[in-house]
Amino acid sequence: MAIHMIRRFVAFWPDETIFTTRDCLVFGMRAAVDKALARLVYRGDIIRLARGVFVKARNCRKVFSDWEIAKAKANAFGRTLIEAPLVVAERMSADVGKRVSTVEFCTEGHSSHFQIGERTIYFKKVGQRKLQLAKCKAGEAARALWNIGQLQANLVAYEKAIALFDRLDRIEFRRNIRWMPAWLSDQIKFRPWDRDYEKKETNPSLKEAF
Repeated sequence: MAIHMIRRFVAFWPDETIFTTRDCLVFGMRAAVDKALARLVYRGDIIRLARGVFVKARNCRKVFSDWEIAKAKANAFGRTLIEAPLVVAERMSADVGKRVSTVEFCTEGHSSHFQIGERTIYFKKVGQRKLQLAKCKAGEAARALWNIGQLQANLVAYEKAIALFDRLDRIEFRRNIRWMPAWLSDQIKFRPWDRDYEKKETNPSLKEAF
């Protein structure tokens, strides 16, 4: 019964739209749903993007990003992710003897991981303050500095983090001070109310770190 209901569900599901195992649990017990989805993958009706994450095979030409798959998986469990990844890195796997890539995303839920092909996607638990940082260049820069920690976040790291900031980015960076640890917020020298700011903008030698 479950496979017939799920086939009908998939038939009416929008093309190139991700769905998860949890979307199908209304049609039967978990074991029956897993078996039905496995059969549909084998038949070529659906494509398995990651464990518990699928898309309808018919007319699917889209290549889904790690973010899209990770977001769908997190949403299935009622969790929130921050779009910009914390870390994108490669490491040597002892099991297969070759380099494998890893990607980390911030989440307010517990830490976990899953596979997308040969890549390992990590959900890293972070505090609510870090999640509150604005989803913009300023917020991403603050999270990046926060993630590398006080000992590693030296002047060079600060300069790289704000290298592409314009005036509005700097203002947004300062607005996010309320969510930052003191060791990070104390490094922000920029003051939007500074009368000499325009003069400093035209004369780089007068600029402060932030």
